[in-house]
Amino acid sequence: MAVKKRRKKLRATREIKINMKIIQERSKCIGCGSCAAVCEKHFKMSEDGLASIIGGQMDNGNMILEVDDIACVREAVEICPVQIIKIE
Repeated sequence: MAVKKRRKKLRATREIKINMKIIQERSKCIGCGSCAAVCEKHFKMSEDGLASIIGGQMDNGNMILEVDDIACVREAVEICPVQIIKIE
């Protein structure tokens, strides 16, 4: 019986995903490319010379993307010279 309970608990913990949002105040981007250099998974330089979140959607001047893995995004937040990248 204890094995069944343990399996049930493991399944429940695997199903829990913490979705977080990457938010970039794109209008304040200076186009330095630091975020794209440290986090190619989520950032790229666009044709207009500014960084964009790959797969992100614009919402009131901010680019937003929900993700479940923010490992390299933390580096992008720290390295951005104008501090326009946030994680919620």
